[in-house]
Amino acid sequence: EAYYPIFESLFWSFKGTGGMVRNEIGTELLEVSGPYAVRGYNYFETEKMFKLSADLNWILQKENVPVVTGLFVDYGGIEENGNMNTLSSAGVKLDLVVPLLGSVEVGGAYRFNEKDWQFYFFMGSW
Repeated sequence: EAYYPIFESLFWSFKGTGGMVRNEIGTELLEVSGPYAVRGYNYFETEKMFKLSADLNWILQKENVPVVTGLFVDYGGIEENGNMNTLSSAGVKLDLVVPLLGSVEVGGAYRFNEKDWQFYFFMGSW
């Protein structure tokens, strides 16, 4: 995870995550959803996954309930039937940090694989 300020309230953020389940029984899977999924895509269960994100964030409000809006690009992959399927999206977001709930993010993601727009919502941050 890396942050690079451009101006006082404008900054880039770059994040990456990945995972792999390795067991002899073969019954455990990674649950990929929310902030760990490529935005605009839903829930997946898989043995291997990765996600890379680049966000251009603009802080609209710092006090009380911090509000951040921005643009993002996500690229990731999930393993299905032994093949790594890649997913990608780009879009706009609005992120609120609400007391007792944490980060709440809503946005619209253009899903390049499906060539359509998808509304998304999740709580929690990574």
